[in-house]
Amino acid sequence: MRAVQIILNPKAGRGVGAQVKQELVDALTAAGVAFDMVETTHHGHAQELAAALKQQGAHVVVAVGGDGTVNEVINGLAQATPAGGVIGPLAFCPIGTGNDFSAMAGAQPGVAALAQRLAAGRTRQIDVGRARLTSPSREIVRYFGNNLGLGFEAHVTLESYRIRWFGGPLRYLMAVVQALRHYNAPLIDVKWGQALGAQAEWHRETLLVSVGNSRRTGGMFYLTPDAVMDDGQLDLGLVPSVGRWGILQILPRVLKGAHRNDPRILFDRFQRLELRCASPLPVHLDGEVVMEDVIAAQVELLPSRLEIVV
Repeated sequence: MRAVQIILNPKAGRGVGAQVKQELVDALTAAGVAFDMVETTHHGHAQELAAALKQQGAHVVVAVGGDGTVNEVINGLAQATPAGGVIGPLAFCPIGTGNDFSAMAGAQPGVAALAQRLAAGRTRQIDVGRARLTSPSREIVRYFGNNLGLGFEAHVTLESYRIRWFGGPLRYLMAVVQALRHYNAPLIDVKWGQALGAQAEWHRETLLVSVGNSRRTGGMFYLTPDAVMDDGQLDLGLVPSVGRWGILQILPRVLKGAHRNDPRILFDRFQRLELRCASPLPVHLDGEVVMEDVIAAQVELLPSRLEIVV
């Protein structure tokens, strides 16, 4: 097996993945990178492939796709990593809708930039989140590299799946407008550990819970504007029920990360968090809704446990 294994999502970016395949082959060949490539065929396939490739001895696994593809590869690599081990190395070529993870990790877009990164072989270790999500019928454990969103944020993601006439970040902005028609803000209990061992609690009707390993989600929303990928903490943003007018007031500030001092919003940092919802809510991880009926969640930080090619 060659050291570099490419997992290409041909449907990423509404078919951009299939279009860049030959360009990717040419760029990697020109850079002298020995590689094998496999294409995904269905949802969840990238996770299956990443786990199998890692178990077979792949040194670097490359995700060519959007944030959803990257998340699947992270979970596949984690699945094949011994407990306590470092996940990766992971490289990525962003060709999706938001491309938040790659942008916040500092990766330049394009296949030429990917070829240069792989040829140079430099890596860094960043934090990664792990979530245990519980619904009335099942429980799953999933990793995330960029962010987790529960409530309105995940409702927006669901709406974005239905929008076909816009692409890129504008798709998410239109999804916000759609989600405003039927959002809810149920009672949510949140408990988390602060610095120096202090415990904090939140018990309110809540619009959204946003957990950020980076600053940006949805290609343009800076919900956790001060999050850093390698600071050993996850950033928390809690927004209470503010009504439609309140959402419209906050939204322009979120686009600039200028809502830090809004008295309605609570910001904090943590390493472990638990929450319970009075009614089931959707949750997204790195821009992909993984459950639509979560009633409880445990989120923890794994510091410096994801190795990425830079």
